[in-house]
Amino acid sequence: MTTNVAPPAPDFPGRFRRFWLELEKRGADAFLVNHAPNLFYLFNVRPSAGFALCTRGEALLILDSRYTEQAEAESVNCRLRKAEKSLEETLQQAINDAISPSASAFRLAIESRNLSFSAAQQIAAWNTKSQLIPGDEILDNLRIKKEPYEIRAMEEAFRIAQTAFAEISRAIIPDTTEVEIAGLFELELRRLGADKAAFDTIVASGPRSSLPHGRATRRRIKEGELVLVDFGVQAAGYCSDLTRIHFPAGSSKPQIFDIVAEAQQKAIAATKPGVLTSAVDAAARDHIRESGYGDCFGHGTGHGLGLEVHEAPPVSWRSPRPLEEGMVFTIEPGIYLPGRHGVRIEDVVVVTADGCRLLSDPTR
Repeated sequence: MTTNVAPPAPDFPGRFRRFWLELEKRGADAFLVNHAPNLFYLFNVRPSAGFALCTRGEALLILDSRYTEQAEAESVNCRLRKAEKSLEETLQQAINDAISPSASAFRLAIESRNLSFSAAQQIAAWNTKSQLIPGDEILDNLRIKKEPYEIRAMEEAFRIAQTAFAEISRAIIPDTTEVEIAGLFELELRRLGADKAAFDTIVASGPRSSLPHGRATRRRIKEGELVLVDFGVQAAGYCSDLTRIHFPAGSSKPQIFDIVAEAQQKAIAATKPGVLTSAVDAAARDHIRESGYGDCFGHGTGHGLGLEVHEAPPVSWRSPRPLEEGMVFTIEPGIYLPGRHGVRIEDVVVVTADGCRLLSDPTR
């Protein structure tokens, strides 16, 4: 006997409920959302510009005519207001309407990392009662733990990315340019159903592979050179992020490849609830240092992944934070030897109740 189990769906009501509870804990009267990933996370809309003013447990979504028809059909957790003039003028009126005449102050939490300084100054000047306070950590802390739907969406993003990479790997041959390889990957991911590339595909061949984020150029790949490819796709709004080293047929792997692979395995083994992100970083970094390459690994061991390619939590020595079930992040140690070559191996894990699980397939 078989049963049909419906795939998980986004928990939009739960997200907004948790968001509002966190806002109340901080004593804010309202929250202004303007960062596109957060508008999607809370309200299921993806405008290039727009605001959501969240007050008294409800949200007023302010969009212009480019997005209102779609928002009427798809938005959740909000009441839609079309900006008849400008978005800013409509927002100003909404804020003034939200401030009680008897209130002595109106504490408005903003996304300080994503709202420009000039925009924040303008908003503060609209009403003398307005007090702007940073609220970035509220949504950061909500988004850091992924729902089953989000995990499923990222698994699909990894499936597409790895299928696309396997397809174009055969094109990584001498005399092909780095930008050609990047273009072939981005064409293939579209064919396989991705929304778009999650970021500009990195293809760095030969000595250029020592550049951790070397952009693809018109350099032609030479016989016997390894090629570092850092790639990802966005599917259903969620991202994948992987780095693979392509070796020409018959070539030998440099010694640093095995060191990096071992460092990655040590970091994965260290990943479990309660462990500090800095300890995961140390598991990889200590192995690389003990192998004699400590000065050749300068970046953090990983970063959070979800609606954005880089989000909380950072996995580095700089920002220790206890891991929690549901966190998703990359594990990507590397060794870079300037003028020779570089190796980075990147996979992604989700923290489980007793450890972690890979969302990517390290054998591909």
